[in-house]
Amino acid sequence: MKNSQFPGRVAAAVALVFGVACTTLRAPLPASLENAPAWQLKKHRGGEGGQQLRFGNFAITDVRRGWRHSRSRGARLNLRLSSNEAGSVWVDYTEARSRQKLSFAFRPAGSPAPWLVQSVDSTWQQDPDEHGTYQTLRAVYRSTLQEPTQLPWLLQLRTDFSPQGRRVAGQLTRGADTVVHVQPLFEYAAVPGAWVQLRSATPTGYVFLNSAGHVLGAVEVLGCGTVWLAPAAPPELHPPLAATAAALLLMPGYDW
Repeated sequence: MKNSQFPGRVAAAVALVFGVACTTLRAPLPASLENAPAWQLKKHRGGEGGQQLRFGNFAITDVRRGWRHSRSRGARLNLRLSSNEAGSVWVDYTEARSRQKLSFAFRPAGSPAPWLVQSVDSTWQQDPDEHGTYQTLRAVYRSTLQEPTQLPWLLQLRTDFSPQGRRVAGQLTRGADTVVHVQPLFEYAAVPGAWVQLRSATPTGYVFLNSAGHVLGAVEVLGCGTVWLAPAAPPELHPPLAATAAALLLMPGYDW
């Protein structure tokens, strides 16, 4: 699991252990995906290629996970009190950063050569903030999706935690013209078929939207992992959307 300064994914994993086993969690999906095929992630281990996974007509091979590198520093700061108060206060300040790399080969059915996907997962923690009032947490996940001989796609997902709440925002881009918005989901059905929706502490999945707000697909990253592509999505977007789903499924913190 991800470092302990990000308790959200840990809490979600605990909920999975006690609430649902390896099954589709049925996060609330847009109506446009109700008739789309649900491709569940299939896992295979061993052999020269190491871990191998597949969903639908897409294969993931040669998964390579680097070590998570962490560093931290501390200091004792003298912070001024608010403008309505006189004096200052001494506080212990800590800052921690971590970074982990991931890469894998991604092959759509019929593709003459695999795509290369390279990702970096970075976290940053500051406690307290510059005003001495609260802890700040941030996670940034970046993936380059390189189709052979083509301009690469770039996935960027950023999560900010603060006392005001949590904000998750993501985009998939290719140059300046193509933008796909990556929107998080936080709910799932605790009992399949019962539709008792619970709110998770970490995203249960993500929905892909074009600039007009039309749904292109979705991925459920908890449970067994499931991918949907909207029937109305342009066929040329299917491979990059599926590669994005693969990058999110393999994001550090989820144990596939």
